[in-house]
Amino acid sequence: MLLFFSIWSSVAAAADVRVLFAETDFAQILIQGAIEEGDGAKFYAIAESFPRATVALDSPGGVVSEALSIGAEIAIRGYTTYTGGQEASCYSACALIWVSGIRRYMTRDAVIGVHAAYRFITGSNGDREPRESGVANAEIGAFLNELGLSRKAIQFFTAAGPEEFQLITPEFAQILDIDVYVQDGFNVETPAERPTPRKIADTTTQLLKVATSCAPILDIPSRPIELQGRETLQNGHAIFGGEIFAELIVEYTDRRKAEIEQVGLPGWCIEADLDLRESGIQIAGLVGPSFDCGKAVSASERTICRSPELWARDRILSTAYLYFRGALPADEFANIQQSQRAWLKRRESCGSDLNCTKRVYSGRLRELGLQ
Repeated sequence: MLLFFSIWSSVAAAADVRVLFAETDFAQILIQGAIEEGDGAKFYAIAESFPRATVALDSPGGVVSEALSIGAEIAIRGYTTYTGGQEASCYSACALIWVSGIRRYMTRDAVIGVHAAYRFITGSNGDREPRESGVANAEIGAFLNELGLSRKAIQFFTAAGPEEFQLITPEFAQILDIDVYVQDGFNVETPAERPTPRKIADTTTQLLKVATSCAPILDIPSRPIELQGRETLQNGHAIFGGEIFAELIVEYTDRRKAEIEQVGLPGWCIEADLDLRESGIQIAGLVGPSFDCGKAVSASERTICRSPELWARDRILSTAYLYFRGALPADEFANIQQSQRAWLKRRESCGSDLNCTKRVYSGRLRELGLQ
């Protein structure tokens, strides 16, 4: 029995799933029309050829299982999704596909509507009537939970009845903790510019943990970073009120502890810096590597100075080296010193090759048990 996520899907034409534009490893894929049996397989066949893609959506919805199949492929492959513009819309099952994108784009006037999944039954008068399907809605909830959506977002997706819609506007997306990129002509608002409550809690706890635990091994002052974190939370209070953050801060603080237990503190500090930079946030005081870039001479040193993603790694290695020099007996430190010289030669041999430099840094961190 087919389970639908749009009241229109039983009468609309089958989805057109095709490549609009392709390069060697990238494609723009269009999904247009009602989603029916077999569309998941069509999408998979196309996706197998492209490690990167943007999926444009214009659909009234359709079969839940097919939409979940397509959405899972998008999430696993890290594809971007987009809807809006030129009278395009994305209802019901289509919204499940859209929200699966690692980056979700929508125009400011995009029409994205959601409601409960349903199946048709024959009523007492002989007419076919849509009735909500608890099984399908449970599958949708489980899928959205796997995507990391908040509880209130999951509830929002299936709250409206089969013949009703709730619209996901940019403002509702923000309240529901759904990170979106909002396109308005040639301008794009990023999630960092319009953060959700979860994103604010995530950023706050990252910054506060960096202040208390990472600042010493990065050799930077902790107080400015702490103020960054507190200011982030205060801004969240101003937008959403304080009550919403009470549980979120506890949740994300616990998440930070679990992450550090899994990868170790140095590795976590490096990942936190990269994650914050990706969100457009620079950790206060982390403005360069451990050495003075004004005195950089070699191609390798200049590569490090112009590559912020290397700065935390370089500073952690420098702090570790100084620690070993003060803490180890002379004969043991001599071994560290010898391996450090060999590592510096490997680093210098990378010259202007950033990927080579990254590999050399990662290797040294592993050698010292820091990552």
